[in-house]
Amino acid sequence: MGNGQAEQYVATKILKATFRTDGKGRASKHSFMYGKKGAPSLQFISGTTVYYDEDIMLEAAFSAKEFGHKYLKQIPISAIISICKKSISDNYSIWADETFMREFDSSYYDFVSEEALLLFSKAVADSEVFNPEQKLFAFPLQTIRAENEYIGKNFSLLKPNSLSDVKKPFELKSFNVNGQRFPPLNETDNHYYPLKTWLCTTSPHLREAQKNKAAILAVLSIKYDDFFRYQFNLSRHVGGYCSFGNRMSFSIGAPHTPSVSENLILKEMDIPVLETLDSLLDAPEQEASRKIKALEYFYRAWFLDESERYPFLFMCLESLYGDSMNATQSIVDGVKNVLNIDISESRIRLLIQLRGSVIHGRSPEIYDSSKYAKYYKRYRICPSKDLALLVAACLNSTLFDNLIAKQDSKHRDMLKNARTEGKTNSYSYIYNSILVAEQS
Repeated sequence: MGNGQAEQYVATKILKATFRTDGKGRASKHSFMYGKKGAPSLQFISGTTVYYDEDIMLEAAFSAKEFGHKYLKQIPISAIISICKKSISDNYSIWADETFMREFDSSYYDFVSEEALLLFSKAVADSEVFNPEQKLFAFPLQTIRAENEYIGKNFSLLKPNSLSDVKKPFELKSFNVNGQRFPPLNETDNHYYPLKTWLCTTSPHLREAQKNKAAILAVLSIKYDDFFRYQFNLSRHVGGYCSFGNRMSFSIGAPHTPSVSENLILKEMDIPVLETLDSLLDAPEQEASRKIKALEYFYRAWFLDESERYPFLFMCLESLYGDSMNATQSIVDGVKNVLNIDISESRIRLLIQLRGSVIHGRSPEIYDSSKYAKYYKRYRICPSKDLALLVAACLNSTLFDNLIAKQDSKHRDMLKNARTEGKTNSYSYIYNSILVAEQS
């Protein structure tokens, strides 16, 4: 649809779902004050009540999801219904005079004038459905330190004292922020949390911002040595976010990364990777969307124990290479084609069989499956650990041409020396991994 057709189509659907009276199927009641559009709410001196046919409003919401701004595809349909209903209360003044003291049982679409419909269509075109206001969301990170900052189109990774220097889409100096603490308010002297980095991303909605955050942190987690990524300590971190728009708000919540034993350091060598990710985040192609979804699954898996993370890690491979017409072979071919090593097809298939045991209801835990023991005995490595190594390598190769470099680690050198001296065999499973071991 073009030339305003999509906007008018959605506006029509919303008005067809809106009624003056409560009738059959109109269980949803909405009472509100209204006034001249754009006026302060204190000047709203008139009030009314409308009723919604929820089935028709659901159709309107799905129309908005299909034709509206791309962020609507990433939020719950209930949130889109709320946006559609808000467009009625925000713009009721358009037809207020022509419906004042009038009784009608038809929908507003069937009663209001053509001029009112056109004005409402323009209002919907300028609303959260098609032209939402951008907000800046800032997430405090406590396990990542930006030695080199990254400032891109869709996201930034900033040192704490750089938060007040942000100018787009809003100048944060006007909010008098203190980037050294979370919440970033000077007034919170008695209750605040330290942080190492701010992850900032621009979006109309928190849900889309959180999905961007997941993809970004998934990429950074690949910098860890594979055996450190899932090695957590007992440190307690805090999460949450700040949002900046017409006003600032904040919420304290769960941490954005697990409490990993070693901090991540963002360096200059990581900038090309982040630039590639920045381009992927707003690329329109379906292939780019699949790559971002794979990163979201990898991020979810990061917080879980090795049994629970197994199916999510497989979802990464399915997002990257999956083909519903040839599910198993597409995964096998995808993995073998992107990694420049000779990987046994039978080994990949055994991992796939274990995944089938878990998601098809035969094994609540991977340890319940006979495939788990079979894999461990044959290859001398936990299949969940092996899959994590494989998925990280596939993401690095498929999305970034192997640009993600493992960060230097004093623990890596210590372990290497200890193994050389025969003092430990910790993490010896790495040498049995699907990526390095002789295949069979």
